[in-house]
Amino acid sequence: MKRKNLIILLKNIFLENLWTKAVSVFLALLLWVYVTDDRNINFTFKVPVVYRNLAPGLVMTEKAAPVFAEVKIIKSRLRKIDGSALKKEINMKSAREPGRYEFESHGISFPDDAAEVKTVPEYIYVTIDRLAEKKVKLMAEADLSGADPEVKAAKTAVVPDHIIIKGPAGMLKLINSYPLPPIRVKRGSPAQFTEKVYIDIKEKFITISGDSSIKISVKLLKESGAEKK
Repeated sequence: MKRKNLIILLKNIFLENLWTKAVSVFLALLLWVYVTDDRNINFTFKVPVVYRNLAPGLVMTEKAAPVFAEVKIIKSRLRKIDGSALKKEINMKSAREPGRYEFESHGISFPDDAAEVKTVPEYIYVTIDRLAEKKVKLMAEADLSGADPEVKAAKTAVVPDHIIIKGPAGMLKLINSYPLPPIRVKRGSPAQFTEKVYIDIKEKFITISGDSSIKISVKLLKESGAEKK
């Protein structure tokens, strides 16, 4: 008898006014979402650094990595911020001479209801040098590892034999010649041939002034006995 009364009691608890209970639970969930969505949270954005107004004749040799900006904002408003549109602008107008300059990293433009808490790193450092040009000799060699056995050496000629490079004056002082990738000589290669090559400067902040294509002529030198045959 007691067990039957217990079953009836449980049925009344769970099944009586079922719709009313379901609606109550649904409203409670909505209230919970509203409350949690309307609270302040801290969120960190990765913000790229953009440079403006660098004086003509100057070039940067050190650029800052993106900064990390922490903001306090209402959670529901966070979704409305387009993180890809954020940027930290550095006005280079004050940098008139070569040297290393320091700028504060805070001051990123966020919506009015987002409070910037901190930015890491706190300072941005930029190194500037004078922009210069230099004539650099090109050096070419032939790779004979895959050539016919009778090929013992090769002569190379580069046309033009130099390029004009542009970049920071301090870096250009260290470059007097530019070695090109070896020209691979294959089995059956003719005694003389020419290849067109495009120069790809790997050094940061240095570019080629003018055409980057050159021609390399290769003349194979064989053993004297092989040449007589």
